[in-house]
Amino acid sequence: DLNVFMVLCILVFVLFAGPTRYVLNLFTESIGNYLQNFVFMTFYSGTSDQSGWIGNWTIFYWGWWIAWAPFVGGFVARISKGRTIRQFVVGVLLIPFIFTWIWFSVIGGTAMNFQINGVVPMWQSIQANSGSGFFVMADGLPLTILISYVVLINLFIFMVTSADSASFYVAMLMAKGNPQPTIPMRGLWGFCIGIISVILLVTGGMAALQTASIISALPFSIVMFLMIVSLAKNLNSEEIIYKGEIVDVDTSSQQVKMQ
Repeated sequence: DLNVFMVLCILVFVLFAGPTRYVLNLFTESIGNYLQNFVFMTFYSGTSDQSGWIGNWTIFYWGWWIAWAPFVGGFVARISKGRTIRQFVVGVLLIPFIFTWIWFSVIGGTAMNFQINGVVPMWQSIQANSGSGFFVMADGLPLTILISYVVLINLFIFMVTSADSASFYVAMLMAKGNPQPTIPMRGLWGFCIGIISVILLVTGGMAALQTASIISALPFSIVMFLMIVSLAKNLNSEEIIYKGEIVDVDTSSQQVKMQ
C-alpha cells in the first residue's frame, strides 16, 4: 500500500511539475501508435535489423518475465484467494497494463522532452549509468532533492517487497505447499536469494544477472506450456454451485443454458 501511494504521488508530481501538455499529447498519440502497430510488432522478428534490438529488448524481456513467473504467479494467486477468474485477470493483467501505459507516458515523456529541449543531458547520463535516469530527470523538476529521496525510498521498499514475496513463495514450495512457512525458512531463502543476487552483480554486473534470468527462463517456458494444458483441464472439470447444488461443468452447461 505504501509503495502504490508513493508511486502515485511521484506520478502526479512529475505530470504537473513537468511538461504537462507534452505528456498528455504523447499519451494520446502513443495509444494510436500502439493500436496501429500491434499486429506488425507482434510478429516482428528483426530479420533485417542488425542493431540487435530484438535480442536486447524483446527476447530478453520474454525471458525476464518468464523467470519471474513462478513465484510472482504463485504469490499473486495466493493473495487472490476467493476472487473469480474475471477479477483476477482484471486486477493482475488489465489494471497494471493501463497503469504502466500511463507511467511510461508521464516519466518517459518528461525525460524525452527534457532531452529534446536540452533541460538535462538525459542521453549522456543514461549511457554512462542506466540507473541514473530518473535522478538526472529530477534535476529539471522543482523540489529535486525531495523527489529524489522519495524515489530512492520507494525503490528500496519495492526491492524489499519483491524479495519478501520471492522468499515467501520459495519457502512455501520447500515446505511442501504449506501456505504459512516458518519464519526461519523464509529467512533462509531470503538470505540465499540475496547472496546469489549480490554474487551475480559483483562478478558480472547487470549483464550476468540478465543472463542468469534468461537461462533459468528457458526450461521453465516448457513448464508453462504444460501449465496451460493443466489449467484448461482443471477448468473443464471444475465443479460449480448452481441453485445450491454442486454440478459438473461438463454435464450442466446445456442444462444451465436452457433454464
